Amino acid sequence: MAALQEATERVFGERAGRNLNARVGRLCFNSGMREFAPVLGIADLPLRIMPVGMKFRVGLEMFAQVFNQFTDQVVRLSDEGNDFLWIIERNPVCWGRHTAEPCCYLALGILEESIFWGTGGRRYKVEESECIAVGAKACMFRIDKLPLD
Repeated sequence: MAALQEATERVFGERAGRNLNARVGRLCFNSGMREFAPVLGIADLPLRIMPVGMKFRVGLEMFAQVFNQFTDQVVRLSDEGNDFLWIIERNPVCWGRHTAEPCCYLALGILEESIFWGTGGRRYKVEESECIAVGAKACMFRIDKLPLD
């Protein structure tokens, strides 16, 4: 996964490659939802009728559980007042890479799209603030609790 992202950045240029990797992440989420939603019961009535704020938190927790259960990733969620922190302790997206700035754009795209889907079409600011490829212990994404719109 990391090598594919790196190759995309090399072929298309860093900026265009990262944008493409984020777009691929959003598409991966949509494809994964078709496969996992029925198994996980994500579309069940209790989740659909929750208030958006509660749905946002519960959705992120459920999504973290999916990653921890069905992938090699180790993900945890933290509440930091105005932000949620999505922390990936073992991340295949930047595995073995060494970069000057965070590079997990595929993970960013997946996370952005999961939030968009889970909140019924609202966009939130999501940015990677720490990355293993830069030397951090984990990849950390800050997610604003207030929507952009």
